[in-house]
Amino acid sequence: FAVETIGDRALIRVQKGGRANGETDGLLIDIPDRAELPLGTPVPIGADGPLRVALSVLGRCPGSPQSFRLEGALTFEAFGVEVGDRVAAAFEGLEVFDGRTGARLGLLRGGFDFRVAKGSTRQRYVDL
Repeated sequence: FAVETIGDRALIRVQKGGRANGETDGLLIDIPDRAELPLGTPVPIGADGPLRVALSVLGRCPGSPQSFRLEGALTFEAFGVEVGDRVAAAFEGLEVFDGRTGARLGLLRGGFDFRVAKGSTRQRYVDL
């Protein structure tokens, strides 16, 4: 898990292991205005919505061209960006569509819950 801020924007990366983005499966959640993020209320996901979410399955399907569109909502229980702050959200019924054909591919359910810790930026981790 990782959270990074760029001005008012926040990026949350939820992925399997500590590999580079292009080598693993994961979600990238883009919050354009973190000050406007409500807690306890479902927040819509989409190109025109307040949240954008990208899915990658490059760990399971390396080298494959991937284009996914996700629709649904995330509900944040907690969100902070300072050391020790908690970041927690759940998604129920996040639909995955083929970005090229529009075909519905599946449904994601899950969540994440972690505390912010300070570390080197853009540090590559090794799975042991």
